[in-house]
Amino acid sequence: MNKVLRKIIQIDEEKCDGCGNCIPSCAEGALAIVDGKARIVKDLYCDGLGACLGHCPQDALKVIEREAEEFDEEAAMEHVRRTAEAEKAGARTVAQGCPGGKVEVFEKPAAKPELQTMAQAEPQAMPKTMGCGCSGSMIQDFSREKPVPVESGEQSGGCPCSGGKFARKPVAKAEPRQDPAQSELTHWPVQLRLIPPHAPFLKGADLLMAADCVPAAYPSFHEELLKGRKVLIGCPKFDDAQDYVQRLAAIFREARPRSLTIARMEVPCCGTLTQIVDAALRVSGVDVPVKEMVITRQGKAVEQDRLAAKF
Repeated sequence: MNKVLRKIIQIDEEKCDGCGNCIPSCAEGALAIVDGKARIVKDLYCDGLGACLGHCPQDALKVIEREAEEFDEEAAMEHVRRTAEAEKAGARTVAQGCPGGKVEVFEKPAAKPELQTMAQAEPQAMPKTMGCGCSGSMIQDFSREKPVPVESGEQSGGCPCSGGKFARKPVAKAEPRQDPAQSELTHWPVQLRLIPPHAPFLKGADLLMAADCVPAAYPSFHEELLKGRKVLIGCPKFDDAQDYVQRLAAIFREARPRSLTIARMEVPCCGTLTQIVDAALRVSGVDVPVKEMVITRQGKAVEQDRLAAKF
């Protein structure tokens, strides 16, 4: 393609710290975090208008004039569409096909010790390492609440363990809690990049989008933030912000959560998480009430005032 002299974004790699603040503001998907630095995916995706400039805390972005491929709006929008479709498909099948598209619910079987198949075995009887070696990605729900039947998706091909089994503990008698340090985690996985948007535990849930440093910094994480919520954990600094936008948008459309709480650190690079959530809500078109908690490095929590997000 012929090059022309035009305005385009330039990134100073010496200044760029990879915070990703610029990513959500680029509607054309021209920017991405690669090897810890912001980079232009393709010149033809960048319109040169500089919508990303004001979001860089390091002042690493500027608009310059140089020879570059002409901006192609149609190609840029196609790039955004393809990326969204690829991420939606990828969310249903983690690398190497495990777990896959089928998410099932199975309760503790009746007293039939002869039944040893994976679908009928008790959760604790499952092998620690599955055939494809990705047991850590296996969807599980071990909430103490009574399981609610949900529809399962279509079984995908590939590895036999790609069924993405969905386990719950039997209903326990209501007893007062004695141990203040008891875990409030009720599902698995917890990493945003591993949770498919159709996971049953997300349906109509109160979600917690937490930066991965928050559980380490905030001593009351389980009791005050995680309790009663389904958690999605990620790092806005080192992971791909645009990828997060697409994954969250798919979750919002599919699960229709009741509420969303953002829990992030006070450091500047963590502020990107708020922008990612806002961008995902815009993309999804779903109305979700949002609350934001900012955690200091000393472990204090400060609630930010936010209105219900409506897009």
